[in-house]
Amino acid sequence: MIPGAHPLEALRIALSSAGADDASDDPVAALVKAAERGCASRDLLLVVDQFEEVFSAAEGPERARFLDGLAAAAGNRDGRVWLVLTLRGDFYDRPLLHPAFARVFVPSVVSVLPMTPDQAESAILGPARRVGVEVEPSLLAVLVVEAIEQPASLPFLQFALTELFDRRTDTRLTIGAFRELGGLDGVVSRRAEEAYGHLDEVGRGIALQVFLRLVRLETGARHSRRRARLSELTALDADPVSLSEVLDAFADHRLLSLDRDPATGDATVEVAHEALLWGWDRLARWIEGHRADVRRRASLSAAAEEWRASGRLADYLLAGSRLAEYRGWAEGTELRLAAPEREFLEASVRHHEEERTEEAARVKARALLERRARRRLRGLVASVALLVAVGTFVLLSSLAGRPPDVALLFAGYGDGGYRDTIAAGFDSAARELDLSAERAVLTYRRPDEYGTELERLSDEGVDLIVASETALNQARFEAIAADHPETHYIALEILTGRLQNVAYVNFEDQEGSFLAGAAAALKSRTGIVGFIGGAELPVIWRFEAGFEAGALAVRPDIEVRIVYLRGEAGSGFDDPAQAQKVATRLYRNGADVIFHAAGSSGLGLFQAAYQVSGEVGEHLWAIGVDADQYREIRYAVGEDLAAAWRDHILTSMLKRFDTAVYTIMAEHARGDWMGGGRWFGLAEEGVGLAASGGFIDDIRPELDRLSSRIISGEIEVPTIPARMRGTDEPRSPER
Repeated sequence: MIPGAHPLEALRIALSSAGADDASDDPVAALVKAAERGCASRDLLLVVDQFEEVFSAAEGPERARFLDGLAAAAGNRDGRVWLVLTLRGDFYDRPLLHPAFARVFVPSVVSVLPMTPDQAESAILGPARRVGVEVEPSLLAVLVVEAIEQPASLPFLQFALTELFDRRTDTRLTIGAFRELGGLDGVVSRRAEEAYGHLDEVGRGIALQVFLRLVRLETGARHSRRRARLSELTALDADPVSLSEVLDAFADHRLLSLDRDPATGDATVEVAHEALLWGWDRLARWIEGHRADVRRRASLSAAAEEWRASGRLADYLLAGSRLAEYRGWAEGTELRLAAPEREFLEASVRHHEEERTEEAARVKARALLERRARRRLRGLVASVALLVAVGTFVLLSSLAGRPPDVALLFAGYGDGGYRDTIAAGFDSAARELDLSAERAVLTYRRPDEYGTELERLSDEGVDLIVASETALNQARFEAIAADHPETHYIALEILTGRLQNVAYVNFEDQEGSFLAGAAAALKSRTGIVGFIGGAELPVIWRFEAGFEAGALAVRPDIEVRIVYLRGEAGSGFDDPAQAQKVATRLYRNGADVIFHAAGSSGLGLFQAAYQVSGEVGEHLWAIGVDADQYREIRYAVGEDLAAAWRDHILTSMLKRFDTAVYTIMAEHARGDWMGGGRWFGLAEEGVGLAASGGFIDDIRPELDRLSSRIISGEIEVPTIPARMRGTDEPRSPER
């Protein structure tokens, strides 16, 4: 059997073909039963080829069930089931992450070492002699040398011998034919280029789409081939005749394998030789240039499949930040979506727009009623004023100078960070709720510019003011807000406040950090992850506590190393050089994923991840904070450096200022004002993880399950670090 994406189904088919009892009901139970009693009164030999697909293609729960079954069967030393598994060497560590299976796996491993010259010669001559073919001595010598000198050369040797057999002279395989093929290095690439070169422009475009659907990207391992249903390829909105010509061309050159799924009978397509993924230069460039696209498409396809399996329930559609990410990606990617993927994305967009339209209509109607009420009140006041001889001119001047409904006081657009997300939420709410708006941009070139501008807007009678930068100006802000009790304010990230006309907005940082910790642990290969904090402050402790709890929740044996930067008065948040030194030390001491809550110091973490990866020859990860640093890092360091760092930014813990601002502005417009502390967590879509690079798409189902458990209250995320809980004196982290 070959596991594929559904190893339990593949096991059912394999056992049924061998006559195992009850395989159709529960293949794992049937396998365990066969280990005890045999299969049809005989011993059973189960060969699982391409065992790495259990880890690269199958989902977590099905993978665990399958491995548990193999472990139970193999663990029965007196049993009647024998297992043979073939596993690529770069996947050797994956079985070790499953304790029960690891116990039977480790003592049974037989490492297939590179061939010796004698073994290579036998591998070449043995099959040739069986079919009466002679190999020229000079060709044999070259093949043996190249086969033993090149790592992972067996697929190339296999392909070369097949091609040489087709080009034989009488019954001889010749050195001349081998040189025409381009040698062992070039045989696959040359053959693929030959097939590609015979295609027209339309066919070449289709070839790119096809091959990028036949690869599965791995982290810390070489890419692997992916088996696709033919129906998936025909759903690409490509000319069917051209698609057929492409598939036939590469199949005729033995580069694609056309088969049928043993479970469903559906036609399938896959790369015939996994070596093609890195041996064909053009395909290798395609893969390298579309890494994020391939990951994102695979994730979208999986989500679409879940939606269809649910009966197209709206709960399974994309929403919020995930919808925005996929929608933006789909508009800009070169990859074509298959019809089911397009249907899923379009249904998500329609559902989102319908919800927003309904909400906007409700809010707009409520706001219109309130504005009419205010106008009637102003008319009444004006009438009274006339009766007491205030004067018509004063009345008309007052109405002509009517203030905007809402205003934003902030430090400007274009930093690529949280300020832009604040502005995005403000602009969306003003536009969709039909509110007149003013944006006051701070330059900090005048003394007390913040207080002066806030007071001006308040005195003018603006109904609602969104105030950024309040944490730096809290005393001045609250004094002005207290003097204007009829004005509503949104104050961002002030932990405490006493005014009911102010919504003090904060975020459940520990919840987003919990997911960051889970992602780090799931991606870690060394079992060591790190956290870098900008300063020992209660707000940063929430990040640390959540990150550590999330990592331990998915891997209880994970080691979490905590480091805080040194500095006076918060300088640890603006010291990339110190962060780079700390991160470099953590990486060199075994950590392979590090999360930072250290402001702009995080730039040093990204530099360290990129630099140390090159030094140690391992792919190291960093996790950003606040904004989607995969996308926004270019604003801080420029596009060239950002391009080098992006491959190491696993994800970012997002704080959705746009969601918070929009939500409270909508409440204000509806007349549902709630002052005081306002906290935004996972339930309110106020925090989450970015997925721009596509690096967490493979673990997204597990992260979504954890998120649901947090929202339901099943998981309560701590806000105090473990090192401080249950002790009179907190332990100091590493520095």
